[in-house]
Amino acid sequence: MDNKPYLKKVRDQYESYPYPFRDPSQESRRLVEIAIERIDLINFYCFKGACNFNKFRVLVAGGGTGDSIIFLAEQLKHTTAELWYVDISQASMNIAKQRAEKRRLTNINWLHASLLSLDENIGKFDYISCTGVLHHLDDPLLGLKTLKNLLNDAGAMGLMLYGEYGRTGVYQMQQLMKMINVNENQLADKVINTKKILANLPETNWFTHNEKFLVDHINGEDNGLVDLLLHEQDRAYSILDVYQLLEQSALKFVEFSDVKMRMSYRPEQYINDSSLLKTIKQRPIKEQHGIAELLVGAFKKHEFYASMNADTKASFTELSNIPFFFPSEHYKNLGHQLANAILASPNKVISMKHSSGFEFDLSASQLNYTIFKNIDGKNTLQMIFDEIRKELKSETLNNEQLVAYICQCFKPFIQLDWILLKAS
Repeated sequence: MDNKPYLKKVRDQYESYPYPFRDPSQESRRLVEIAIERIDLINFYCFKGACNFNKFRVLVAGGGTGDSIIFLAEQLKHTTAELWYVDISQASMNIAKQRAEKRRLTNINWLHASLLSLDENIGKFDYISCTGVLHHLDDPLLGLKTLKNLLNDAGAMGLMLYGEYGRTGVYQMQQLMKMINVNENQLADKVINTKKILANLPETNWFTHNEKFLVDHINGEDNGLVDLLLHEQDRAYSILDVYQLLEQSALKFVEFSDVKMRMSYRPEQYINDSSLLKTIKQRPIKEQHGIAELLVGAFKKHEFYASMNADTKASFTELSNIPFFFPSEHYKNLGHQLANAILASPNKVISMKHSSGFEFDLSASQLNYTIFKNIDGKNTLQMIFDEIRKELKSETLNNEQLVAYICQCFKPFIQLDWILLKAS
């Protein structure tokens, strides 16, 4: 264990209550899927869909009990990718190691250290995951800059920071428990006192108002309660704070990794007045996100990709790219299913409902029939466009027109990550 600066009480907390609570024996029955660590999403948003993940270096900074490292290692176990896990808690790392052993994962390097101690000796990384960690540092900016210095020029990060407004009540409760537990030295006794307070909170308490959005203390064993209400070092960010943190680190915001989060940061989800909405949509995108956050008030975290580069997303103008439905294990036959539905209801609309809850209508046109019939995870955009011209007997439809059509009419599929791209 290195001697780089970190709050000893934070390390001791995670030694006594590793977070999140995980039972390694359950690995044989379930894989905890972490949405931001889906390699198809990482590839699409951060590497233009062109990464094959061989000789790919991954760092999970502040790996906790292993959710991110296990999910990434499981997805990458058939590649030559090299993964590194780093955490200040030996107890957390032991749990993560046991989980990896249960899964017979051999592609992980383990390091018991603070992320602040990492330097060029560990090498550069293509992807760095740091979710739920920076906001527990005394100097989050230093932490992010430390990680950024370990990033390859074309690399990217998956980050999660607590949301300020969605955690209303948490910090009042943390302060309350510090006052009540001022003479308690044992964390277990602090937990007991916290449970007593929770059982008797007045209806007027801000945490009571917000408790339905904050369930770690209910669903996460005592480990969740400690992490939420008894944390020794914890702060939260507005989305504008997040943008500022990235700018100070010379990083660029790429995209929210979670569909619900991404759609919820759009002011048009809540404002119907066209003139007001027009005014808001003229503002920079970060200010639009800030307006949406204040409108909703319930975003308890910001989860997103960041990069040193502005242009990292796979493009529909690159006709050698292959469109596919995501997640592919659930929707591998969706193209044919939609084509058959269009064939059964020509010139009508098909109601589409995404697993995130968002709905939209799809036109049952001949053009859409031909497109969906040919989206199979193998055909490139160029091959699909050639097939469209052949089946519709329309040589006047050029590639530019078809790209414009897909980007506009398939916009809901793209916004909801229902259709992604990968390089051929």
